[in-house]
Amino acid sequence: MSVALDSASPWYSTGKSPWLLAALISALLAVAAYANGLGGAFVLDDRSFLVDNPHLTEPHNLAYFFTGDLSSYSNAPASTAAYRPLFFAVLWLGNVLSPENPLVFHLLSLSLHLAATLLLLAIIPRILTGVSPLAAGVGASLFAVHPVHVEAVAWISAFVHPMATALILASYLFHDYHQRTNNIYALGLAGFFFLIALSASEIAIGYPFLILAFDWFRHGRPRLFWAAPYFALLALYFGIRYAVLGDSAPLNLADPDAWLRFPFFLAEYLRHLIFPYPQPLYLAMRPNWGVSLGSGLAAVSLVALFCFLLVRPFRDRQGPFLAAVWISAGLLPPLAAAFISTPLFAMRSLYLPSVGIGLLAAWLVSRIGPVQRKPGIAAIIALLSAALVATVVANRTWLDDGRVYRHVIAFNPENYAGYLSLGMYLERTGQTQVAARQYEKSVALAGPNDKAKPLEALGHLLGLSGDSVRSLEIYRQATRLEPNRSSAWVGVGNNLWYLGRLPEAADAYRRAVATDANNREACYNLVLALKQLGRTEEAARYAACAANLP
Repeated sequence: MSVALDSASPWYSTGKSPWLLAALISALLAVAAYANGLGGAFVLDDRSFLVDNPHLTEPHNLAYFFTGDLSSYSNAPASTAAYRPLFFAVLWLGNVLSPENPLVFHLLSLSLHLAATLLLLAIIPRILTGVSPLAAGVGASLFAVHPVHVEAVAWISAFVHPMATALILASYLFHDYHQRTNNIYALGLAGFFFLIALSASEIAIGYPFLILAFDWFRHGRPRLFWAAPYFALLALYFGIRYAVLGDSAPLNLADPDAWLRFPFFLAEYLRHLIFPYPQPLYLAMRPNWGVSLGSGLAAVSLVALFCFLLVRPFRDRQGPFLAAVWISAGLLPPLAAAFISTPLFAMRSLYLPSVGIGLLAAWLVSRIGPVQRKPGIAAIIALLSAALVATVVANRTWLDDGRVYRHVIAFNPENYAGYLSLGMYLERTGQTQVAARQYEKSVALAGPNDKAKPLEALGHLLGLSGDSVRSLEIYRQATRLEPNRSSAWVGVGNNLWYLGRLPEAADAYRRAVATDANNREACYNLVLALKQLGRTEEAARYAACAANLP
């Protein structure tokens, strides 16, 4: 059985005023939810992408950003799966307009969230036929204040999620217009917005499947011809991605552990779509990570709701079915993370799937009868108020690195990287004694292959504090763990020089240069040490390297 399409836009079916009021309320809620985060600093990977990124100060054309992964355009660690040309193009443009100003990027994230909210309000009556402005407004308003969005909106480096979602919603708006009018230009614009969404983030890859399912439901039969352009664009995206990155993120579908992780990931994601508290932030998944009782109950409840509605009359299944399709299509990329070598659970990945929660909320409100209207409205106000307060409170976690990394440690208590990063933040803000304690915790938790980095950070801090004896001991531990760690040998040399052991310092600098001939600091210090030792001929051999010191 198919669902008839109205030839006229539902937007005007009850007049403009109720819809404009719904738009105003949902927009105000979106702004109110994140206004307290506009003064937030750069956090987490923002430093690698924006603050300490020399690529952003160089002139580029747009084509440049389509030739590499995230690590190609930043100081971030090498990425295995991220192909996001639009991400760095926007970062570069923002940095050109207002260098290193976090407010500009926070305003961008909030603007994208606002756009996604209003676009959702526009498409709800096109997806759920006959829905009222009140019901659509509730769905959009819940999307505006849903606490699951905090990571995606408050963290600057996650702005690709509201960006890609807004582009997907715009694409669907034009697709729907094409379905109603057969306007071929609308189909072209729908494809264009989808392709741009893919260049923003891989979270958009499930969209063609959503189009296929939605059109099948609405027309009672698969319409492969009109879904084909989206699949063609998806194939083009994967072709370009493979040409640039190669097989950078193969999914290990033969891994039995990955299949055991998959239901845990699914249950946890579904749980946060319904009960987004507390909000986890992982640097790495714990080995014993698994589904909690709350996650299991939430996932089972949601699945049970959809299964129950499948046996209801066709008209009653419209909203839940379409909501389930949107959630499923949006969850394709994050759930694939269960099958890669370094699985990661990320709350920001739920921004696009949460559109389905907005659709489900609008459908539920549309089912409220006249008798239940007053208590129903009271419940809606209570729900939106609670969600708004939860979002405002959670948003404060992202104001600076200190708050973020303390939040990280709460969910990664055995992961050394959280303590290391917190220590770096504390050191930057002058809290050296507290930073030293965080470095010591990081050293204690790090495995043999990871211990050299926090040791070096601790040694550097001790050296700056004047404790050269202990700093030297710490740096030597790092070199014993990683004999080819050039920066640690520089630390050894610096402390030996400070202690008056210049010949030994020169030997340490030679070791640093031997392990990394491009270590400019090692070359420069070695030249100075050799000149003081009277070895000018040997010093001349390192002059060229030392001259490149910024």
